[in-house]
This record gives sequence, structure tokens and C-alpha cells, in this order.
Amino acid sequence: MSIDSDAILKRYADGERDFSNSQLSQANLAQADLRAASLESADLSKANCIDVDLMGANLTKANCQHTNLYQANLTDANLTEANLHQADLRRAQLHRTNLQGATLTQANLMECQLVGANLQGAIFGKADLYDCELAGADLCSADLRGADIFGAKLADAYYDERTQFDPGVNPDQLKMQKASA
Repeated sequence: MSIDSDAILKRYADGERDFSNSQLSQANLAQADLRAASLESADLSKANCIDVDLMGANLTKANCQHTNLYQANLTDANLTEANLHQADLRRAQLHRTNLQGATLTQANLMECQLVGANLQGAIFGKADLYDCELAGADLCSADLRGADIFGAKLADAYYDERTQFDPGVNPDQLKMQKASA
């Protein structure tokens, strides 16, 4: 179902929270309050979501390719298996966010807060993680090959034997924690 950004904001203001499978490609949701909304399997590709509040929202399997989520609040949100290819997540708040199995290839995660996030099985190919805070993040089974982790704050992030790094990257030197089996 295709809806425009004004319609979704009005429906949200009227108390509706379920926008699963919605077509919001290229929608302007900048600075919108969509806390705890369900956008499961929604198409948000190329949407303008600058400074949007999606705290506690469900974006499971959402298509967020090329989406501008600059300074977005995604704290405690569920983005399991979401497609965030080339998404702009600079300065976004993703504390305790579930990104298990998410695609973050070529995403801009500069200065992003991923403290305590679940990134199990996430794919980071060519993502930019400069100055990204990952303390307590779970990177078990994540694929970090090709990601720019120079300047990323990986101390106290968790990894396991299935976590994939570029050759020469030593997680112990980055002060990462080996997850117990």
C-alpha cells in the first residue's frame, strides 16, 4: 500500500502504529516522531529520515537502501534483516538496537552510536565506521571484511570465531572481547 508522508504522520498522530509493508520510498519523514511504529517489511528506500525518532520501532526486513537516517534515534529499535545498503546513519543513535542479519554494505556509520547493539551476522562490506562507538555490541558472526574500521571504537565489542575480519586485523589489539561459547 503506497502512502505519502503526510498521511502516515496524520495516521500516527491519530493513534495508528502499524504501517507494515507500506511503500514510503522517497518519503520525507525528517524530524517525524514515529516511536514504537511498526514498519516491518516497509519500503523506505531513498526516504529522508533526518533526525526522525524511531525509538522502539519495528523495522524488521525493512528496505532502507540509500535512506538518509542522519541523527536518527533508533534506540531499542528492531532492524533484524533490514537492508541498509548505502544508508546514511551518521550520528544516529542505535543503542541496544537489534540489527541481527542486517545488510550495512557501503553504509555511512561515522560517529554512530551502536552501544550494546545486536549485530550478529550483520554484513558491513565497505561500510564507514570512523568514530563509531561499538562498546558492548555483539559482532558474533558479523562480516566486517572490506569495512573501514579505522578509528572505530571497538573496545569491549564482542566477536567469535565466525566473525570475519580483513587479513591482518587483530580483534585483541582492538580490545574486543571474545564471546564465551
